[in-house]
Amino acid sequence: MTMNNDQGSQPMYLRIYDSILADISSGKLSPGDRVPSEKELSSRFSVSRITSKHALELLAGNKIIERFPGKGSFVARQEIAAKRTDIGLSGKNIGLVLPDFSETFGLGLLFGIEDRCRELGYSLILCRTLDRPELEEKAIEHLRQMNVDGIIVLPVHGENYNPSVLRLVLEHMPMSFVDRRLRGLAASFVGTNNIEAAKIGVSHLIDLGRQRIAFVSSPIRDTSAIEERREGFVEALAEHGLPLDTDLCMTYMDSFRYGIISCERAEANLSQMREHLALHPDIDAVFSVEYEGALLARETARTMGLRVPEDIAIVCFDCPTNCYLPAPFTHLKQREYEIGQKALDIVHAQISRDGQENTKVHIPADLIRGEST
Repeated sequence: MTMNNDQGSQPMYLRIYDSILADISSGKLSPGDRVPSEKELSSRFSVSRITSKHALELLAGNKIIERFPGKGSFVARQEIAAKRTDIGLSGKNIGLVLPDFSETFGLGLLFGIEDRCRELGYSLILCRTLDRPELEEKAIEHLRQMNVDGIIVLPVHGENYNPSVLRLVLEHMPMSFVDRRLRGLAASFVGTNNIEAAKIGVSHLIDLGRQRIAFVSSPIRDTSAIEERREGFVEALAEHGLPLDTDLCMTYMDSFRYGIISCERAEANLSQMREHLALHPDIDAVFSVEYEGALLARETARTMGLRVPEDIAIVCFDCPTNCYLPAPFTHLKQREYEIGQKALDIVHAQISRDGQENTKVHIPADLIRGEST
């Protein structure tokens, strides 16, 4: 864990941890030397024995010291430290916390981060949260205990900040958010310029003569880029002199999450969309903030005898593509690889004390024309 100059902002167990680590690094304590006991540390730092015990357990968990019941704690022998180096745990380490990854979104982000880690000499530790707050909290605490040098986080959906995420910011851990920006937190962020990207996608539909455009998304929450994409949708309509008809918005699509589709919920969503299109037969286009929403729209159109793109045009964010076939959907392609590399650069600069802790980078997306428009 990187030393924090503002020690007053650190939990006491981390100050004890850093103090012992400094003694070992300076040679004051050598391999095999006895480390102060819980009681001695408690007295020296004026803390409870629970706090000093926590610090020692963290040191032991990171293989920096060895603890022997009834004998005390000792600086790890050199062969243990060497073994730790061999498996890449005592060098420079970056933690990556993200809900999941797939060909649709996440894989390119992971590759960008991994390649930059290799260039800069970091080992990458990946933790998947499956978009669940409790797993995100466990992942971050696990990475902290592993003494990683920095963390990159794609936060889970949710109306409230995860306490473990908030601690990273308040304790000035070298870190950056990617893809989703948590508003109100003074922390670095790298992601797509969602507002401008959405405006490009919606403007493309309008330029094709479509004027009754349905907005499709999962439920809009505070920590999601969906809000920004909806803002871009609204701005594009206004700039082209079209009114916003909220009755056309479908923000209840909940059958998909990071490429994993619930078949049961998909059937429910298809039924909802069929009812919606039947109620609004003048809808001539769909703008979906995610690829899976475009899949739902295309399947709904098929079951209703509507043709894509003749009757309904579709534009979405992200879409799996390959070199041999045309893209099935016109989409906004996010520059995931670039986002990942830039996020790692920002964290590396913070670790090196050469960068600010509150750097915001918005990267444009590219409109890729496919078969749906």
